Amino acid sequence: MRETYNSRRVYMIERLRRMGFGLATEPTGAFYVFVNAKHISTDSYALALDILEKPMSG
Repeated sequence: MRETYNSRRVYMIERLRRMGFGLATEPTGAFYVFVNAKHISTDSYALALDILEKPMSG
């Protein structure tokens, strides 16, 4: 189980960085991560609602 979670953590960190998000610290054991999204919006509340309301593409 640890190996699975670790590979997901590494993947998430890689993808977030490629998308331009800044990470102050890498998570080592948590299933969440705090990122700097100022390059997208300075209003975090509006950004969260926008993410929740828009369908995913891909």
